[in-house]
Parts: sequence; C-alpha cells; structure tokens
Amino acid sequence: MTGRTSVATPPPAGSARRTKLPENNLDVLRAVAVLLVLADHIISAVGHHSESWNWNWSLGRLGVLFFFVHTSLVLMSSIERGGTTSGWVRRFYIRRAFRIYPLAIFVILLAAVFRMPTHVTSNFADMSRSYPSLSTLVSNLLLVQNLTGARDLQGVLWSLPLEVQMYVLLPICYVVARRGSREMAGLVLAFFAAAIVMQSPAIDHVPGLWRLSVFTFGPCFISGVLAYHILRRGRLAKLPSWTWPLVLAIVAAFFALMHPRAERPDLGWWPCLLLAFAIASVRELDASWLTSAAHAIAKYSYGIYLVHVPILWIWLRVIPGIATPLRWAGVAISIVVMPVVLYRLIEEPLLRYGSSLAHRLVRAPELDGLASATVPAP
Repeated sequence: MTGRTSVATPPPAGSARRTKLPENNLDVLRAVAVLLVLADHIISAVGHHSESWNWNWSLGRLGVLFFFVHTSLVLMSSIERGGTTSGWVRRFYIRRAFRIYPLAIFVILLAAVFRMPTHVTSNFADMSRSYPSLSTLVSNLLLVQNLTGARDLQGVLWSLPLEVQMYVLLPICYVVARRGSREMAGLVLAFFAAAIVMQSPAIDHVPGLWRLSVFTFGPCFISGVLAYHILRRGRLAKLPSWTWPLVLAIVAAFFALMHPRAERPDLGWWPCLLLAFAIASVRELDASWLTSAAHAIAKYSYGIYLVHVPILWIWLRVIPGIATPLRWAGVAISIVVMPVVLYRLIEEPLLRYGSSLAHRLVRAPELDGLASATVPAP
C-alpha cells in the first residue's frame, strides 16, 4: 500500500535515461484505490448490503488490486532511480522495510492495546474484542500472518504480508523487465502459472503450500511490472489524457461484471492485466485541481488505509451520545487530519532515516552480477 512520496533520496546511480511514468495518472489511480477501500468500510459500517452480490466488498477488493499494480510499477521506477550499483538489492529491502513497517507496527500495537475489532459492521459481525495471543501479535508485527495462519488484528492488514513477500521477488522482476519482450512475457506466464497452481485443488494435498498465498495475487503484482516494461520502451501513449478516469471506470466495470468473490481471487487477475496496458496507453493528465487533490490523497494514502477502521470504530461505536451528523463530521475530520499527523510524526522521519541508512551500507553483491550481466544500456 505504499507508493510515491515527497521524501528526497540521494542522487541516483545507474543508467542515464529514466523511464517516464505518468505520475499524475498514477496519483489518481492511488487516490481512487484508497477511496474504494474507504467506501467499502463505510458501507459496511452503515449496513447497506445486497443479498445477491456483496458489491461493497468488491469495491474494497478492487481498491487493493489497484494498489498491487500501482506498488509494483512505482517500485520498478524506484529501483531504476536508485541504480544497480553494488548493494542495490539490500538498499531496496531496507528502504521498503522503513516504508511499510513503522506505521503498521504503530497501528497493530494500538489495535492490540485497545482490543479494537478487525472491522466495523452494522450488525456487529467481526466486531468481537479480545487481547491477541503473543504469537498472533508477533505474526502481525512481522507481517507474516499468511505464513503462520494467525488472524489479522485489523482487517486491512491482510494485504501487507503479500506486499512484503512480493518485495523479495521484485529485484528479479526488475532485472527481467529491463530485458526484451520475450523475457517479460515468460515472467508474466510464470506468475500466472504459479497462481493457477495456487488455485487448483492440488493445493489441499501438499502440506504447507497454503503459505505461498502471495502467488495467488502474483498476476496483480506482475501486471505493474509489465506496465513498467511497456513504459520503458518509450512508445507514445495513444489515448488522450481526459480518458484516464473513464479507463479506470471501464476496468472497474469489467471487474464488477465478473461478480468477484473471496473464493475466486483469479477473477481479479484480468482487470489488473487490463490496467497494466491502460497505464501505458493513456497520456498523462495535465496539472489541475484534480491532480493536486489526487496527489495529496496519494501522499497520505498509506495512513488513510491503516487508520480509517479505528477512526470509524471510535466515532461510530465507542463515543456515546453524539448526534449522527456530528459523528460523521468527526469521521471526516479525523480521516483528513490523522494520516497527515502520522505521516509527519512516523512515516516521513523514518522514510528519511531508512533512505539514509540504505545508502550508507557496505557492498552487497548478491544480485549485482546478475544485474550487470542482464541489464542492457537503455
């Protein structure tokens, strides 16, 4: 759930030409993603459900899938900007750790101490409150719940272990994405093949294979890598910039028409693949009030993602004797203010420290030889 920030990084080393990303479009994508998740949980809190189709769940799932595509794309660009000089893999891992863990740890400890429910629902389902066991707490703090089978202390935490585990593979994905179309196609097919295996009945007969759930969403992450590969080729986007919101709506409609559900994560692979080609096909939006607002939301989106459920719980379930309009005013103000405060106090300082630490490292040649052998000059 992490992406572009305004934190400065040391001067890049590596290739001279940088891949141009449509940053305004990506800000809109990230803003839409977090707003979809927020809408999902607000709808759940007020109780508007459909008997035939859990459409609010679909909003939240689509938002997370948008995040997966966006994250892998911008991280390809981040690696490129940092360069593939000695130690680049270790520097990448350290920067990502300081990006994703600090705020997540803060929210997890907050949820554990105050026994926060995982969700806020109108019928109080999934709102039991209890102190977590030590093993559950540790699994959440390390973001390995999908490896240990522990419950998520906050519902939104389910996606973070997948991101962390995908980080392990992204340096290799970067190396392949810098090569030719044949190699990139092979990588995409490999991720889809692994995802199909994870969806097959055979998984139930292989002990421990369920722990590799990151591969279930591999096609979503690799779609972002594919978008980077296409953008790196420098082909001019054909569709006018004003179509970008329309394109996102088409992707969302495509997802909705498949009637997605939790037991069919494969239905989310194809909208992500479509989004990858769409990102490279639409010209970048010009600066406007829309892109400025999207950039602000995108900048604080990680905080919005992590703290909106506690905010909904406090204002809608904990504080007594407040009129409904005042409750929702409190929700709105808190969702705007708290992510900014947490960014200033936690995210930004530790982002800077992580970046500084990463660039003071000693040599780490674990993939340098592979990078130098396979990454051609642009």
